[in-house]
Amino acid sequence: MSTIIKDVRAGLAIDTRAERTIEVTVITEGGGIGVSSAPRGAPLSRGVFEAPSYPPGGVFQAIKIVNEEIAPKLRGLDAKDQEYIDSLLREIDGTPNFARIGGNTATVISIAVAKAAANTLGLPLYRYLGTPFSTTLTVPLANLLGGGPHARYGVAPDFQEHQLVPVNCKSMQDVIDSCILAYQKIREKCERIDPNWTGGKDDEGAWVPNITDWQALEILTEVADEVKDEIGIKMLLGLDCAAEGLWNKEKRVYVYKREGKERTREEQIEYICRLLDTFPIYHVEDIAESNDFEAFAEINKRYGHKVLIDGDDLIACNLERLKKAVEMKACNSFIVKVNMTGTLTDTYRVVEFAHRHGITPIKSCRSGETEDTVIADLAVAWGCPLNKFAFAEKGAPKMNRLLQIERELGKKAKMPKLPLI
Repeated sequence: MSTIIKDVRAGLAIDTRAERTIEVTVITEGGGIGVSSAPRGAPLSRGVFEAPSYPPGGVFQAIKIVNEEIAPKLRGLDAKDQEYIDSLLREIDGTPNFARIGGNTATVISIAVAKAAANTLGLPLYRYLGTPFSTTLTVPLANLLGGGPHARYGVAPDFQEHQLVPVNCKSMQDVIDSCILAYQKIREKCERIDPNWTGGKDDEGAWVPNITDWQALEILTEVADEVKDEIGIKMLLGLDCAAEGLWNKEKRVYVYKREGKERTREEQIEYICRLLDTFPIYHVEDIAESNDFEAFAEINKRYGHKVLIDGDDLIACNLERLKKAVEMKACNSFIVKVNMTGTLTDTYRVVEFAHRHGITPIKSCRSGETEDTVIADLAVAWGCPLNKFAFAEKGAPKMNRLLQIERELGKKAKMPKLPLI
């Protein structure tokens, strides 16, 4: 079947934050179809070093650029030549970070091309982008209590995500059972703490009660103990501090509106250390503002032997920033988001470098998602043992895709060996 690109079309879609985004369809001469729609981070949760989402002019300008400028140059190319097509997108853009056509624009084209090639060849995407040995699944850092930029500063907890991570699962069924039970228990505890709470949720479907971060971690610790007692699944805690959003550049302090406190750089480091000493935390993300490699390195030196120190905004899925982080020993894990770099090729090179240097890649969604489940296939294809798919609501299609992959693989399917466990 021919994988030559016959047509490329761009159109409008909406994401889970009720914002406009772009969708691209690629069709091959062999009848293969690849469709991809772009996610987008909340304004205050997008890293300062990632590619801009769209060109000046927004989504509609991006659609126009694809249909009038990019599509004619892709027709007649082989969809299997992913690296060349991704390099062509960079050439068409002409800027270092897709500022002209937009990172989301490049991302959906790149992914739709790969999907079209895989569909033409009759292969699942995780197999097409991986190898015959890409049979290891991925475990969620399940965001069950929200806050920060995904909710309402000053009322919700200050940190963006409060997670639970099932660490001794033998199947995806164990993962689902433990996370569902924990999700239900958290709601019950939130209702008891605040009888007037209406059951509100954040951008990712996580519960958002009017409590502090400390109270949120206490709830998660209680829930983890109860889940283990009831079904035997051990769960550890995770945090996404999203400290870039707390950082006040002018005052040079971290502002905790819900807590009613400001912390200096040194106080921020000590506060994170206090949390790591008090609670059974396995994963902590973005503990400092995105230029403070030294703060990350200090935390990593003290806790990196037992805690995943995650440099999401610090690295922004950027190869040069990852190299600096490795050199400075600033973190031992990072977040993988294709639209931070713009193409599958660029993102894969970052993941490959991370694997070679002992840095754990964690495949993640964005706060504004679509029904596209590609990140589940990428996590399996690229050997990401952990994922941030949100779990509830917008994360459900991604988790369902993992269940499908497990069924497709049958006896070949394996649960990952989690780092540091």
